[in-house]
Amino acid sequence: LIVLSHNHADHYYGVSGALRKREIGQIWSNGNISREELSNYEVLKVGAGDIARIDDVSLEVLWPPAAASNFSNLAGDGSQENNRSLVILAQVGQVKILITGDIEPEAQEEIAKRYDLSGISILKVPHHGSRFQSELFLRQISPEISIISVGESNSYGHPDSSLVEKLRDMGSRVYRSDQDGPISLSWRFDEGAMGYIFTTRNVGRKWWHIQWL
Repeated sequence: LIVLSHNHADHYYGVSGALRKREIGQIWSNGNISREELSNYEVLKVGAGDIARIDDVSLEVLWPPAAASNFSNLAGDGSQENNRSLVILAQVGQVKILITGDIEPEAQEEIAKRYDLSGISILKVPHHGSRFQSELFLRQISPEISIISVGESNSYGHPDSSLVEKLRDMGSRVYRSDQDGPISLSWRFDEGAMGYIFTTRNVGRKWWHIQWL
Protein backbone atom coordinates (compact mmCIF):
# COMPACT_ATOMS: atom_id res chain seq x y z
CA LEU A 1 0.00 0.00 0.00
CA ILE A 2 1.20 3.50 -0.91
CA VAL A 3 -0.60 6.56 0.47
CA LEU A 4 -0.34 9.86 -1.42
CA SER A 5 -1.70 12.37 1.06
CA HIS A 6 -2.49 15.25 -1.31
CA ASN A 7 -1.65 16.95 -4.59
CA HIS A 8 1.52 18.83 -3.69
CA ALA A 9 4.80 17.94 -5.36
CA ASP A 10 6.70 17.26 -2.14
CA HIS A 11 4.14 14.57 -1.32
CA TYR A 12 4.02 12.69 -4.64
CA TYR A 13 7.37 13.29 -6.38
CA GLY A 14 9.44 10.17 -5.98
CA VAL A 15 6.48 7.82 -6.18
CA SER A 16 7.87 6.31 -9.39
CA GLY A 17 11.00 5.28 -7.47
CA ALA A 18 8.89 3.77 -4.70
CA LEU A 19 6.96 1.73 -7.28
CA ARG A 20 10.10 0.31 -8.87
CA LYS A 21 10.82 -3.36 -8.09
CA ARG A 22 8.03 -3.54 -5.52
CA GLU A 23 4.72 -5.35 -5.51
CA ILE A 24 2.06 -2.73 -4.79
CA GLY A 25 -1.48 -3.78 -3.95
CA GLN A 26 -3.22 -0.40 -3.85
CA ILE A 27 -2.50 3.31 -3.93
CA TRP A 28 -4.64 5.61 -1.82
CA SER A 29 -5.22 9.28 -2.62
CA ASN A 30 -7.67 12.06 -1.82
CA GLY A 31 -8.84 11.95 -5.44
CA ASN A 32 -6.93 15.02 -6.64
CA ILE A 33 -3.81 13.27 -7.93
CA SER A 34 -3.48 12.12 -11.53
CA ARG A 35 -0.01 10.92 -12.53
CA GLU A 36 1.01 8.99 -15.65
CA GLU A 37 3.23 6.63 -13.65
CA LEU A 38 0.16 5.53 -11.66
CA SER A 39 -1.87 4.49 -14.70
CA ASN A 40 -1.04 0.79 -14.33
CA TYR A 41 -2.00 0.65 -10.66
CA GLU A 42 -5.23 0.57 -8.70
CA VAL A 43 -5.62 4.09 -7.30
CA LEU A 44 -8.45 4.43 -4.80
CA LYS A 45 -10.00 7.67 -3.64
CA VAL A 46 -10.50 7.34 0.11
CA GLY A 47 -11.92 9.61 2.78
CA ALA A 48 -13.25 9.78 6.32
CA GLY A 49 -14.77 6.48 7.41
CA ASP A 50 -12.78 4.18 5.13
CA ILE A 51 -11.06 1.35 7.01
CA ALA A 52 -8.58 -1.29 5.90
CA ARG A 53 -6.59 -4.04 7.57
CA ILE A 54 -3.20 -5.27 6.36
CA ASP A 55 -1.90 -8.21 8.39
CA ASP A 56 -1.70 -6.90 11.98
CA VAL A 57 -2.10 -3.23 11.03
CA SER A 58 -5.46 -1.47 10.94
CA LEU A 59 -5.83 1.79 9.00
CA GLU A 60 -8.72 4.18 9.52
CA VAL A 61 -9.08 7.30 7.39
CA LEU A 62 -10.19 10.22 9.59
CA TRP A 63 -9.95 12.98 6.99
CA PRO A 64 -11.01 14.50 4.63
CA PRO A 65 -14.80 14.45 4.81
CA ALA A 66 -16.85 15.20 1.72
CA ALA A 67 -17.03 18.93 2.57
CA ALA A 68 -13.29 19.43 3.13
CA SER A 69 -13.03 21.42 -0.11
CA ASN A 70 -15.09 24.19 1.50
CA PHE A 71 -12.22 25.23 3.77
CA SER A 72 -10.87 28.70 3.12
CA ASN A 73 -7.30 29.58 2.25
CA LEU A 74 -5.32 30.24 5.40
CA ALA A 75 -2.67 32.78 6.30
CA GLY A 76 1.00 32.08 5.68
CA ASP A 77 1.70 28.78 3.95
CA GLY A 78 -1.81 27.37 4.23
CA SER A 79 -3.97 26.20 1.34
CA GLN A 80 -7.17 24.35 0.55
CA GLU A 81 -5.19 21.40 -0.76
CA ASN A 82 -3.29 21.08 2.52
CA ASN A 83 -6.62 20.72 4.29
CA ARG A 84 -7.62 17.94 1.87
CA SER A 85 -4.68 15.83 3.05
CA LEU A 86 -5.46 12.25 3.99
CA VAL A 87 -5.23 11.79 7.75
CA ILE A 88 -4.87 8.17 8.78
CA LEU A 89 -4.99 6.53 12.20
CA ALA A 90 -2.83 3.41 12.10
CA GLN A 91 -2.96 0.86 14.89
CA VAL A 92 -0.47 -1.95 15.49
CA GLY A 93 -1.56 -3.95 18.51
CA GLN A 94 -2.24 -1.27 21.11
CA VAL A 95 0.09 1.29 19.53
CA LYS A 96 -1.70 4.12 17.70
CA ILE A 97 -0.02 6.36 15.13
CA LEU A 98 -1.61 9.45 13.58
CA ILE A 99 -0.36 10.37 10.10
CA THR A 100 -1.44 13.87 9.18
CA GLY A 101 -0.17 15.10 5.80
CA ASP A 102 -0.15 18.90 5.68
CA ILE A 103 -3.40 19.71 7.46
CA GLU A 104 -3.61 23.25 8.83
CA PRO A 105 -5.10 24.42 12.19
CA GLU A 106 -8.63 24.70 10.78
CA ALA A 107 -8.72 21.02 9.79
CA GLN A 108 -6.77 19.98 12.89
CA GLU A 109 -9.43 21.49 15.14
CA GLU A 110 -12.25 19.83 13.21
CA ILE A 111 -10.54 16.46 13.68
CA ALA A 112 -10.06 17.15 17.40
CA LYS A 113 -13.79 17.88 17.71
CA ARG A 114 -14.92 14.82 15.76
CA TYR A 115 -12.63 12.13 17.21
CA ASP A 116 -11.21 10.94 20.50
CA LEU A 117 -7.48 11.50 19.97
CA SER A 118 -6.38 10.27 23.39
CA GLY A 119 -4.12 7.23 23.50
CA ILE A 120 -2.20 8.10 20.34
CA SER A 121 1.45 7.26 21.00
CA ILE A 122 3.07 8.62 17.84
CA LEU A 123 2.22 11.75 15.86
CA LYS A 124 3.54 12.56 12.42
CA VAL A 125 3.50 16.31 12.99
CA PRO A 126 1.40 18.19 10.40
CA HIS A 127 2.97 20.21 7.60
CA HIS A 128 6.65 19.54 8.31
CA GLY A 129 6.45 21.24 11.69
CA SER A 130 5.08 24.54 10.40
CA ARG A 131 4.28 27.18 13.03
CA PHE A 132 0.59 26.93 12.04
CA GLN A 133 -0.64 24.30 14.52
CA SER A 134 -3.78 23.92 16.63
CA GLU A 135 -3.14 23.97 20.38
CA LEU A 136 -6.34 21.96 20.93
CA PHE A 137 -5.18 19.28 18.49
CA LEU A 138 -1.72 18.93 20.03
CA ARG A 139 -2.98 18.92 23.61
CA GLN A 140 -5.60 16.27 22.91
CA ILE A 141 -3.01 13.94 21.44
CA SER A 142 -0.07 14.78 23.75
CA PRO A 143 2.09 12.26 21.85
CA GLU A 144 4.92 10.28 23.41
CA ILE A 145 6.77 10.45 20.09
CA SER A 146 6.61 13.29 17.55
CA ILE A 147 8.06 12.72 14.08
CA ILE A 148 8.72 15.70 11.81
CA SER A 149 9.37 14.96 8.14
CA VAL A 150 11.33 17.95 6.87
CA GLY A 151 14.10 18.77 4.40
CA GLU A 152 17.44 19.98 5.69
CA SER A 153 18.03 23.75 5.42
CA ASN A 154 14.66 24.28 3.72
CA SER A 155 13.62 27.78 2.68
CA TYR A 156 10.43 27.72 4.79
CA GLY A 157 12.21 27.55 8.13
CA HIS A 158 10.49 24.27 9.04
CA PRO A 159 10.25 23.03 11.67
CA ASP A 160 9.30 26.02 13.78
CA SER A 161 11.60 26.15 16.82
CA SER A 162 8.80 27.20 19.17
CA LEU A 163 6.72 24.20 18.06
CA VAL A 164 9.60 21.80 18.71
CA GLU A 165 10.06 23.34 22.16
CA LYS A 166 6.32 23.06 22.86
CA LEU A 167 6.28 19.37 21.94
CA ARG A 168 9.25 18.69 24.19
CA ASP A 169 7.63 20.64 27.03
CA MET A 170 4.64 18.31 26.64
CA GLY A 171 6.98 15.39 27.30
CA SER A 172 7.20 14.25 23.69
CA ARG A 173 10.39 12.88 22.17
CA VAL A 174 10.94 14.72 18.90
CA TYR A 175 12.59 13.09 15.88
CA ARG A 176 13.16 15.12 12.72
CA SER A 177 14.40 13.85 9.39
CA ASP A 178 16.62 16.88 8.72
CA GLN A 179 18.73 15.96 11.76
CA ASP A 180 18.07 12.25 12.26
CA GLY A 181 17.81 11.15 8.63
CA PRO A 182 15.18 8.62 7.50
CA ILE A 183 13.15 7.35 10.47
CA SER A 184 11.59 3.92 10.78
CA LEU A 185 9.64 2.22 13.56
CA SER A 186 9.25 -1.37 14.70
CA TRP A 187 7.59 -3.11 17.65
CA ARG A 188 7.73 -6.15 19.88
CA PHE A 189 4.62 -7.13 21.81
CA ASP A 190 5.92 -10.02 23.87
CA GLU A 191 6.29 -7.84 26.99
CA GLY A 192 3.86 -4.94 26.89
CA ALA A 193 4.63 -2.87 23.81
CA MET A 194 8.29 -2.33 23.06
CA GLY A 195 9.02 0.05 20.21
CA TYR A 196 12.26 0.84 18.45
CA ILE A 197 13.07 3.96 16.50
CA PHE A 198 15.76 3.56 13.87
CA THR A 199 17.50 6.54 12.32
CA THR A 200 20.26 6.51 9.72
CA ARG A 201 22.13 9.67 10.67
CA ASN A 202 22.34 9.15 14.42
CA VAL A 203 24.19 5.93 15.16
CA GLY A 204 22.56 3.39 17.41
CA ARG A 205 19.11 2.27 18.39
CA LYS A 206 16.84 4.45 20.49
CA TRP A 207 14.00 2.75 22.29
CA TRP A 208 10.86 3.56 24.17
CA HIS A 209 8.55 1.44 26.27
CA ILE A 210 4.82 1.67 26.91
CA GLN A 211 3.23 -0.01 29.92
CA TRP A 212 -0.48 -0.64 29.44
CA LEU A 213 -2.37 -0.38 32.74
